[in-house]
Amino acid sequence: MSGGGATRPVWSYLIPSRPPQLEQRHWNILGLVLLAEIAAQYSSSLLILTLPQVQVGLAIPEDQIGTIGGTVRLGMVATLGITMFADRLGRRRLLLGVTAVQCVLTALSGLATDPLQFLALQTAVRLIVGAEFMLSAVVITEEFRAEHRGFGIGALAALGSLGYGAAIGLYAPLDWLPGAWVRDGWRALYLLGAVPLLLLPALARRLEETARFIAQSAAQSDTGAAASAPIAALFRQYRSRLLAVGLLAFSAEIVMWPAFTLVSKHLRDVHAYGSADVSLVILTGGIVGIAGNMVAGQLGDRVGRKPMALVMLALSALSTWALYGTALTWAPVVWASFVFSLTGANVVMTALAGELFPTTARSTAAGFRMSAASLGGALGFYLEGQLFDGSHGDAVVALIPALGIAALSLLWLPETAGRELEDLTD
Repeated sequence: MSGGGATRPVWSYLIPSRPPQLEQRHWNILGLVLLAEIAAQYSSSLLILTLPQVQVGLAIPEDQIGTIGGTVRLGMVATLGITMFADRLGRRRLLLGVTAVQCVLTALSGLATDPLQFLALQTAVRLIVGAEFMLSAVVITEEFRAEHRGFGIGALAALGSLGYGAAIGLYAPLDWLPGAWVRDGWRALYLLGAVPLLLLPALARRLEETARFIAQSAAQSDTGAAASAPIAALFRQYRSRLLAVGLLAFSAEIVMWPAFTLVSKHLRDVHAYGSADVSLVILTGGIVGIAGNMVAGQLGDRVGRKPMALVMLALSALSTWALYGTALTWAPVVWASFVFSLTGANVVMTALAGELFPTTARSTAAGFRMSAASLGGALGFYLEGQLFDGSHGDAVVALIPALGIAALSLLWLPETAGRELEDLTD
């Protein structure tokens, strides 16, 4: 049993930690936004896994791999343009819309006939996936109690990785398939991205708008005040917070995005792993690594977001160096450490972006954080391409100092753990 007499849903036993006592409505909310997140994680993981096959199938030159990864990540810069509408139209409506579009774009990626088509579609997918996660996190931030927000965001990210796991399971047999399937089997994985559309009607029926957004909308309606541009209001009233959150995300992603995206290629090229070996490393390491979501979320609720952010950034630096800068043969352990730090840092940054700003602009602030992260990830891939001299590993390691800048940005942010949202913005 959970708090308030609520019974834990069966799927909650997949959470890799003991949950706090939640009300039934909170379990319901988490389960609904989780459906959208699983679909998004499946879509976003495909490029990371299938990059070697896509490169062969679409005849992408080796020196353009960094450009492909950077451009796709750059698509998420426009996330702000989507999430801003959620502060005017509502979280529910936007979340349902972006989930549907993401499924369609993923399937269309499997039909691409040249690198330019594939690049355009995957860039759009990244834009939508970024908006989906931030909107889901905003729903949890506004609906969960103060002492449970970190847990909710951590559980969303942790169980959302089931989509990643599904992609890994489907990717593993590619090298075993005959003839043309070895070359074009990756297309089937993208086409399967349309399957979650079948669940969208059920999500639309059960997901409700957040109480805080409804109250805020009613207050604006009662006063007759026109809604000002959320981004302008943020820069007017919360400039230092917004810039610090942006710098944190931007600097961290300079390292984390290239390190995350190139792992399949690094393992195949440097360690001569096959598809099944890559899947095994990513899956076994990731199972342990995703616990970072829950550690950062629940410990962040207890000891604070800022201490957890520092721990995760330090661990990320060490893990990136071990994965790309050494000849270690125990890749699953190092990968687990890297994913642990990456997911943990993402949970902390997501929580901060939602907690530090008012309801009138919370989705906008979340989108700004994602846009800043996207710029950082794109810059990281651009720099990796410039530093590439026959070794992607050496180029990634050279980016690690950017994590120090991310750590320094925390000095300009207040602690948010355990505090009511309204107290943080008074």
